[in-house]
Amino acid sequence: MSSPLPYNRTGAYAVPRQVIASHLSEQQQQQHNSTAAFFGNLWPFLLIIPYGLAMGLQDISIRAACIVGLASSGALCSLGFALVLLQARRIWPYLFELALTGVFAVCLGLLYVDGGKWEQQVVWRSFTFIVNTAMAVLALVSILVRYPFTLQHIRESIPRASWRHPSVRPAAYWTTAFWVLTFTASSLLYLIPVAAQREYFISDRLNAAFRVAVPIALFLLADVFMLVFPHRIIAHLVVSNGFDTATDMKVNPLAR
Repeated sequence: MSSPLPYNRTGAYAVPRQVIASHLSEQQQQQHNSTAAFFGNLWPFLLIIPYGLAMGLQDISIRAACIVGLASSGALCSLGFALVLLQARRIWPYLFELALTGVFAVCLGLLYVDGGKWEQQVVWRSFTFIVNTAMAVLALVSILVRYPFTLQHIRESIPRASWRHPSVRPAAYWTTAFWVLTFTASSLLYLIPVAAQREYFISDRLNAAFRVAVPIALFLLADVFMLVFPHRIIAHLVVSNGFDTATDMKVNPLAR
């Protein structure tokens, strides 16, 4: 009677190469998933760097705020591309980082409109309002076109086989809607120092609070929400191999 597995020279069963390769491939895929999930969860917190720098520098120099915001968000885009090449990230570019980069680029361009007259009259006075309103509109548009911009971040944290699971898009809609509320709140709260006619006084408490501190705090709050909330809905998908993504099963009527 033949053995199911051949013996090797030591007398032990020799494991077929196909089994070893399959096991190694599965381990590599799990490691890839965990690495991508790590960067997917971390990345929204990195986006606070260009946003926070731009908000903080605007009262010192609006030109510096736009340049630093554009340069740092562009650097994050480049870093994301490098991570994709290193197979440490699966999705590039993120709509979120592209939107932030585009908004800072537009603000920098507005500084040179009409011979630079807009620098003080429009951009410096309304920088917080412009950035947050633009981001709120872009987030809302992504919901309306049925591709919420947090969908990419959520997919990054789960195996690729689970990307089409019915729980994924609702989580993305809720988190993107929270970003819309956050950016809208930052835009409207900026009107408090404007209504009090204190927006031109750099050291004024109302101006410092609602122009710099509150928007950064709200951005961080939305980051935490995007990290915590989706995992309450899709936690089971983090270790999924895709079997729970099936929504329609066809059974052979002849099977017994």
